[in-house]
Amino acid sequence: MSENLPSFRSSLTDHVEKLLKTSLLDGRLSPGARLVTREVASQMGVSLTPVREALLRLVACNAVEIAPPRSFKVPVLSVARYVEIADIRCVLEGLAAERGCALIDEASIAALHALNDRLQAAKRDGETQVALATSRAFRFAFYAVAGMPSLFEMIERLWLRIGPTLNYLYPQKPVAPHTHSYDYLLDALGRHDGVGARAAIERAISAGTAIVIDNLAASESERMPPTFAPLSETVW
Repeated sequence: MSENLPSFRSSLTDHVEKLLKTSLLDGRLSPGARLVTREVASQMGVSLTPVREALLRLVACNAVEIAPPRSFKVPVLSVARYVEIADIRCVLEGLAAERGCALIDEASIAALHALNDRLQAAKRDGETQVALATSRAFRFAFYAVAGMPSLFEMIERLWLRIGPTLNYLYPQKPVAPHTHSYDYLLDALGRHDGVGARAAIERAISAGTAIVIDNLAASESERMPPTFAPLSETVW
């Protein structure tokens, strides 16, 4: 029986890591949030070891930082660092969009339309957390179509770093129907226009970066952080 313990612990660590990644990617953890190993383990109903191992994995990819004593912290990105990552994302996600456009089928396009409808409804209803999670699901579902696992991994690593800061995408000013960047992307996909798909993704990243920078500046001037899900309310 003892021979099975390493594999069991490894699978449990993988599970904890996946849950923590989802919370980072979907913005359910705020920049600067302190992650106390014992508290996270209690919430997840697991022992301390897999939580600590999972957090150390995230430290290795710069998604969290070690913050003594016995805790970790979600990094706070400066505007300069966020812009730098956005520039890199334009290159990587633009490539994934162009390659994905050449391979995507009608069923996948229909699924993306459904996700876009859900996203726009969440934005209208002021459901920020739903909007962030749905937008991430839209992007990652599309990027997976490109069939480039190394590229997908690089994109995910960048999103792990920016996910908490994406809360600063809200509030947003209302826009006219069918003028969202995803609408332009879906139009390009319908025409199998790879160059147009790349341009739509680059537009989405650039527009989002401008909103984040404006809201960060406003938040700093008012000394008021955006509304995040407290750690005690985070759904793992």
